[in-house]
Amino acid sequence: MLIVNTFDSLVGARLLEFFDIRAPWHRRLWATGLLLTLREILEASEMVAAKVLFQNSVKALAETAIVLAGTDPGVGSSPYKKKLHDLLRTDLQFESMEYLELLQLANDIEDRYLQSWSGALAAHSAAPGTLKAERTARAIGSHLLDLGFSSEFLFGWWRWHIHKNPTRQTLAEIVLAAHNLTHKPRRAFEILVVFREAPPNKDGDPDGWMTAQQVIQWLKAANFPTEGLRQIGGMWLNVMARDPWGAVQAVAEIVDRFASRVQLGTRGQLLPLPDVYIKNAPKTYPLRQRRRRVEVDALHREDQLYSSGKSVSRVDSAIELLSPLDASSPSTAVAGGWAAVEAILTAPGDADRLSAGYRMASLVTSSFPRAELTSLSYKLEDLGGPLAASIAACATNRDRAAHVLQHIKAGSPVLLTDPADVAAVDRLKEVLADPKKKLHDINTHLSTVFRGLYRNRNIVLHGGKTDAVGLRSSLRNAAPLVGAGMDRIAHAWFVEGLEPVQIAARAAVRLATAGAPDGPEIVDLLM
Repeated sequence: MLIVNTFDSLVGARLLEFFDIRAPWHRRLWATGLLLTLREILEASEMVAAKVLFQNSVKALAETAIVLAGTDPGVGSSPYKKKLHDLLRTDLQFESMEYLELLQLANDIEDRYLQSWSGALAAHSAAPGTLKAERTARAIGSHLLDLGFSSEFLFGWWRWHIHKNPTRQTLAEIVLAAHNLTHKPRRAFEILVVFREAPPNKDGDPDGWMTAQQVIQWLKAANFPTEGLRQIGGMWLNVMARDPWGAVQAVAEIVDRFASRVQLGTRGQLLPLPDVYIKNAPKTYPLRQRRRRVEVDALHREDQLYSSGKSVSRVDSAIELLSPLDASSPSTAVAGGWAAVEAILTAPGDADRLSAGYRMASLVTSSFPRAELTSLSYKLEDLGGPLAASIAACATNRDRAAHVLQHIKAGSPVLLTDPADVAAVDRLKEVLADPKKKLHDINTHLSTVFRGLYRNRNIVLHGGKTDAVGLRSSLRNAAPLVGAGMDRIAHAWFVEGLEPVQIAARAAVRLATAGAPDGPEIVDLLM
């Protein structure tokens, strides 16, 4: 169990939010970690040599890495930081000496990254210094996810160490345990996928195939129920992964590829049952591709779920393009996701195709304060009392958010005890202290996410590389944010009749004037 102090409790709470697949978009992890960013720089230089990307992609990634490394104790001592900074300032070319040095440096950093963080946290606990809870959680959380651990596994692992471990530990000790975890090699998993329909190969059953009778026999021997199970056989698939959930996700992608081949190569279809079985595991796991949480709630709020209309608008088309981003294979998801962004937010005169991504970043940035305040309003209402009663009397979510905002601005105590909610209040106070600067920081961060989505789309579509090192991380970061931006676009279209670029223009003006004496309140950045 975590030995509680304010800093450590905030870091622990944010890590659990980052790994919680149910967390709303405004509390999720949007970041790619330093190590993966370095790996992406190396890959991007290779893609430049292959004429898939331009050198400005390498430069943009290097600038992001410089910012990340500046305050990151995981890099190591001052000589390591200086060497990394010097390499990132070069015009990196594929397989050049600078490329090889950066590769070596990335390997060194990976080997001891969390160990260095553990030492920094121990020093901070003894004599609090410059570490920030939010930055600490982002660095540790993104590093673990980027290494290939699943969110489900990490959520359970951290929850046990923070809340259930009978041995009391400091955050530094838990991070050291996480460091040891990262040094364990990937494991081999044997996973049985059972099919309702599966056309045979031309020359018979595929490798690892089991007949229907063999499937039943194996399930009974492993103590799984078989009554009512309709199937024609199953297939054993072998994958290497960090944890069972990651293994099942890898198998889901394999089955998705198989299904595409079957659809194109036969007149049949590949229909797996919804659950798979891991050899020597006591439970089943859902096979379906995990949703990336692209949520456009305006479709339900504005009663547009089954609206056919007389014509198909740009918003309708973008929503259709967006659907693969939620749960399809990574290559399909990145193609559909960027296509939706570009189709709906491109304007006449755009010289840079990334402009659409930057506009989406502005929309999501403008949505962030109200999303945080609305979420807090429901937490405060649950506490009861006079504030809860006045919040409950508000007619709209905008009014609820504004009511909580005024409460915070007045300096009144916010009696929330959950560290995750306390962290949210702290973030809002930072925005209120300097709206222009803080919103600019958020917008810059989100622009990096959308730039990564575009880069990975190009690597997939123009380079034919479906295993890009940052592809899954990019989708994890961008998908909920695209959903949040599309939700604002859909609301503006269905309620006000505004074109997407019009609401994007409104967001740009509001962000530019936030914090001015006559500027907008942070709950009204899209009004």
